[in-house]
Amino acid sequence: MAAVYQAIMAAGKEEGIDNFGTYAMNSLRLEKGFRGWGAEPADFIGKAALQEIKAKGLKRKLSYITLDTDDVDPEGNETIWLNG
Repeated sequence: MAAVYQAIMAAGKEEGIDNFGTYAMNSLRLEKGFRGWGAEPADFIGKAALQEIKAKGLKRKLSYITLDTDDVDPEGNETIWLNG
């Protein structure tokens, strides 16, 4: 397995490949548009209220937009509203 790791690191060197922690990746999953990976607790405070809202029908939806550009940096926290 060490040989595979070393080969991957060598192949990605020019692209700036580096090690990262899975906790760091999971903490940024919403920003990257990743859904939960099954680590969410089954029971949590507010679960009943959330189930009630879901049963009545959702009024809002979280969506992601991707811009393909190489000359604009995202600032963050911009909201895009549709029909309101």
